[in-house]
Amino acid sequence: DIGEHKPNPDDSSWGKPYGFWPNYNNCDTSKHFKEMRIIFDLYYCGWSGSDSSWDKDCSSSNGPAKGQTCEQFVMNNPAYFKNAYWLID
Repeated sequence: DIGEHKPNPDDSSWGKPYGFWPNYNNCDTSKHFKEMRIIFDLYYCGWSGSDSSWDKDCSSSNGPAKGQTCEQFVMNNPAYFKNAYWLID
């Protein structure tokens, strides 16, 4: 799907994501990776808070925000985001 540049990829056949970083060449990764944090973020308004796709895709007369800024839409429509979450397994 991604390789074919489909606008709405179907991830149902992708399987679970995973990461594997083996300890090659006796590199003690615990010496290099400590006191780190994983940050999960839902960029509702783009990474900078003013993503250009907002005006084109969301705020147009056909978009869900109907002319509101991203900040206004997020603040005034919490139910729209009720299914936005991270599942850490």
